[in-house]
Amino acid sequence: GFVRYKFRASAEFAKEAMMGQKLGGGGKESLSVRWANDDPNPVAVHRVKREREDVVVDAMHRTEQRLPPEQRLALLQMRELARARDGPRK
Repeated sequence: GFVRYKFRASAEFAKEAMMGQKLGGGGKESLSVRWANDDPNPVAVHRVKREREDVVVDAMHRTEQRLPPEQRLALLQMRELARARDGPRK
């Protein structure tokens, strides 16, 4: 199976900690832990892209909420000017 970690350091620690561990029940088999390759499935690629975009948008919103009111207003006005210049989105 696959496990996904939020932080690479956590994944590296888990990989090293699990490598060679014996499976339960006193078996002789041990775990083989490897890095996964990116999934070539277009649906998976789109999902990962969307997840990454969501993380960026969330960070931008949280940062914007911490701006002083006058800077938030200026940002809003800049967005409105850009929309007026670029026209409606398709």
